[in-house]
Amino acid sequence: MLSSSALAGTYSTDFNSGVPPEFSLFGFNPEYPQVSADATGNTSNTTGVLKLTDAGVSSINSSSAILAEIDPGQTVSGFEANFRVHIGRGNGADGMAFFFGDFADAGHTEEGPGTINGLTVAFDVFNSGTVAGVPEAPAIDVKWNNQIIAHRLVGAASATTGAAPIGSANTIRTQTGAATTPSIYVPVKIRVENDGRFSLAWNNVIVYTNLAIFRPITEFPLGSSGARFGFSGRTGGSHDDHWVEDLNITTDITPAAG
Repeated sequence: MLSSSALAGTYSTDFNSGVPPEFSLFGFNPEYPQVSADATGNTSNTTGVLKLTDAGVSSINSSSAILAEIDPGQTVSGFEANFRVHIGRGNGADGMAFFFGDFADAGHTEEGPGTINGLTVAFDVFNSGTVAGVPEAPAIDVKWNNQIIAHRLVGAASATTGAAPIGSANTIRTQTGAATTPSIYVPVKIRVENDGRFSLAWNNVIVYTNLAIFRPITEFPLGSSGARFGFSGRTGGSHDDHWVEDLNITTDITPAAG
């Protein structure tokens, strides 16, 4: 049976011209999130980036960048999002999230919105607890309506904890050096097929593939008129950069009946 869908909206930004007009920023700290230059000595990227948090700045309790609807009045049945991420140069906390769905306009944390009708991908840097010898992070979690559907612990291969590296990396921090070291970005690709299958690649390594999770979102009781994309991050006592660059999103829509 053929799926009924059509290519709909596209959105892209390199954040080089300041805060894009399609984005709204919310946060506990009035300085975050922000769009400003990468001045770390990374000579390949001296222009603007979306900074959810910065290394050296603790207690950014919530920081969100929310994109206006790409397809107003339409039902999104699938999408592909590509962006580059830099995490690190601090002492390792707390993480960031990418999300799509119905949620409130507010500063959200590394876990994404606490209340959401939709998809969240949490890039969790800081281990908040270890149970029976198994840490809960670093990890990449996939959630639907804020409930974890899939958990991928990242680290040295271990039959005890179930951790595994992503390629050769035992962490999702892309730069583990000090604050004086240049930023390092890795590509992230998130794809949702029209039949609900979810896939994710981190630094060109497949982490999830064909995970059945997504459902079109048709009701919006949480404060928005339609489904939107967003990023969020947090630092507590510990801190890291959580930066996003070169965002490209393409959506598929479900045509109206009739």
